Amino acid sequence: IVGTGGIIEGNLGAANVDVNLDPALHLDGSADYLTASSANFRSSDSVGAVTAWVKSDDYTGAADQQFFSSTDSATGDYYMHFYIGGGDGKLYVKCKDSSAVYELKSTNAIVGDGTWHHVAVVSNGSAISMYIDGVSQTVAVGSGSNNGDWFGDMTGSKLDNVVIGALTQSSTSAYFNGSIADVRYYSAALATTDPAILASKIQVDDSLTSIQAVHWWKLNDGEITGGTNYEDYGSATDIPLVATSIVAANIDYDAFSVNVHDNSTTTDGTF
Repeated sequence: IVGTGGIIEGNLGAANVDVNLDPALHLDGSADYLTASSANFRSSDSVGAVTAWVKSDDYTGAADQQFFSSTDSATGDYYMHFYIGGGDGKLYVKCKDSSAVYELKSTNAIVGDGTWHHVAVVSNGSAISMYIDGVSQTVAVGSGSNNGDWFGDMTGSKLDNVVIGALTQSSTSAYFNGSIADVRYYSAALATTDPAILASKIQVDDSLTSIQAVHWWKLNDGEITGGTNYEDYGSATDIPLVATSIVAANIDYDAFSVNVHDNSTTTDGTF
């Protein structure tokens, strides 16, 4: 390296740089979501986990923002909700089986810095655990008790849909405002080391965790409305999701762009 702003010459050896070129799905917080009918969704699972990458445009807005839910679409009496709480930006999970079972939340908020964050909710059958960016969170009980109830504990197998980005019961609400990617459902409890692996990068190799996802919606294929399905890459029978109110403008092709010649990168000379 010679001179101010000098050059590098010669063989520098192998130096792989991984750049994520996937498009990201951006939801508008008022009408956009993905859904599928799924009778008795995971009705045999007494343990499991839901994980996702989220980037909210309004972490502490007034409305709750659902990133994953399954409900009895005809009523508001049976559901599993996973969302960012309105007003506090914390990670929530809520279970209702005719009457309320629990409302749980993380003590810490998801950092509202406009960047991607990984969230995970895990049930071992006895209690719910939460992770933000791979770090275990203290779980606060808002109502009910942290008894670990999961999808298979729902009386009469009432859950009949899967929704990403909203809550669909007798009507649709709690729309997500921002981007969601890499949503996974597990039919067994994650090991305590798994959330950090999943939080290491978006779409991390599924084989790296102690268990593999039975449903995995990557949401990175740029598909839009018109009955086009977002593929399920999990090991169970596919549940492809159909886009609602999503158009070409929802697909952010520049979400992970890297500008390698922006003339703003500086160094103190140490490599």
